[in-house]
Amino acid sequence: MESKEVFRYIGLIFFSIILILSLITAITATSARVFLNPSIYESAFEKSNAFETLAKSAIPQDSPQNIPSEELKNQGNQLIRNLLSYLKSETQTLNLTIVIQPSLIKSILAERVEKARVCNQNESPYISGKLVCKPSGVPNDVLVNQAFIEGGFSEDKPLIVDLGKMNGDNNAMFQDLRGYISGMQSAKIISWIVVIISLIAIFFLCSTYPSRMRWIGAPLIIAGIFLMGVVQGVAAAIDDALNNPQIAQVLQTVFKEIVKPFQSSMFIFSIISGILGILLFASSFFLKPKTK
Repeated sequence: MESKEVFRYIGLIFFSIILILSLITAITATSARVFLNPSIYESAFEKSNAFETLAKSAIPQDSPQNIPSEELKNQGNQLIRNLLSYLKSETQTLNLTIVIQPSLIKSILAERVEKARVCNQNESPYISGKLVCKPSGVPNDVLVNQAFIEGGFSEDKPLIVDLGKMNGDNNAMFQDLRGYISGMQSAKIISWIVVIISLIAIFFLCSTYPSRMRWIGAPLIIAGIFLMGVVQGVAAAIDDALNNPQIAQVLQTVFKEIVKPFQSSMFIFSIISGILGILLFASSFFLKPKTK
């Protein structure tokens, strides 16, 4: 009888540890899925005015052309949605194609013309269709139109660029990342299954309802406290990492806004786990030890 009790307590300790570890893993993996939601990136860029900042920095303030921030926003958000769809295995092909309208091309050419040096005597302003210098006395708007034609662009046909084909190394990186995300999804499912199995095992290893509530409640409390510590640690680490004047304010805002949903999800799970554990553990002292 004593030997049976020893094995029962060993089983309870074992499954309690497994419950804590699997619950922490399941909650972390579940919370990390928010990083695959394109809306958090769109919201982060929106709140930080990232596209407006990019549009203003890409073209000088006194330039006759401007890059429309709304166009950059639409292109950027679509790239994010396409990339995340591929990483989540919702699509089998990585689509990083962007469409550059003729007006945007002229905006970029206007910047180049503005910054171009004056050509030397008898020097050709174009090499392989690219503007290398600007002839003296020619208005910038005329040069922009000339550069547009020399570059082979058309007013009626937008430029289509596939960013995915420009760098094979990045494609390999995205494929590896896709594999990691798939593995994380599997780990999440397996962890929740282990949580359920551990709960069932603890339930049947205990002989009374109060002991069941205590053996289940305690791991929930421990997991909740640990997760709360992770949330606080992540927040402190982010503040320390971003507390650098060399990091642009817009980048700080973007990063904080992206991480915020993960922190919120972890915080909510930790609160639920902790409160549920406390309720179970505390309530066990008010129940009479009736067996099943």
